[in-house]
Amino acid sequence: MTANRDTRPRTRPASGLPPSPIGFDTSVLINFCRIGRLSLLVRCVPPPRLLVADVRDELRDLNSRRLVDRMILRSELTLIVATEVERAVWSSGWIGSLDAGERATLAAAASRGWSVAVDDRPGRHAATSSVGAGRLTGTVGILRAAVGSRLITPRTGDVLLARMIRAGYHSPVATLDGSSKRRRASSMTMAAFSARSHPLVSVRLPGSSIL
Repeated sequence: MTANRDTRPRTRPASGLPPSPIGFDTSVLINFCRIGRLSLLVRCVPPPRLLVADVRDELRDLNSRRLVDRMILRSELTLIVATEVERAVWSSGWIGSLDAGERATLAAAASRGWSVAVDDRPGRHAATSSVGAGRLTGTVGILRAAVGSRLITPRTGDVLLARMIRAGYHSPVATLDGSSKRRRASSMTMAAFSARSHPLVSVRLPGSSIL
C-alpha cells in the first residue's frame, strides 16, 4: 500500500485544476472529511490522487482517518512514502515553518513533479517556490473545479464552502464566485450556517490564481 510508483505529471484536467497527479496536504483532506464529502474530492480530481504517509499520520480525528483509510483501501487515494533523500534535498529549508505532512508532501512533489493541494499560508508559499504557482490548488480550487465539471451546482458549492467555514476553515472568500469575507452575513451564507455544526478545523488559505 505504501510502495512508491511512477507518479509523473500527466495532463491538465479541463476543470481548471493543476496538472495531475496532485499530492494532498492534511488541511484539504480535513475540510472535505469534516463535512462528509471526501467522495466529492475523489470524483473531481483525476487519479492518481496522492498523499504521503506523514499526512495520513497527522489525521487525529478518527472519522477523518477512517474515511481516508477507506479511500486508500479502494485505491481511490494512493499512499506514498517520501524518501530520506527527498526529505534531505527539498525540505531542509522548511523546518520550523511547515508541519511534517507539508514538508514531506512538498519534498515528494518537488522531486517527482507533482502538483499539490494545500491550504495553510506557509505551505502555499513554500509550494509556490518549490513546484510553482501553476501546480498549486486548495480547497476552494477543488470546489470550483467540482462546479466547473458539473459534479455540483454553484449553489451547492457555496453551501459546502459555508459548512467548511462554519467548521473553522479560514477561507479567503465567502462564496465560490469570489465575494469577500465581509459578505458572510448574506442570507445564503446564514442559511448554510444553520446546518449541523462540526468540530473546529484551523486552516488558512491565501488567495492565488488557482485556489
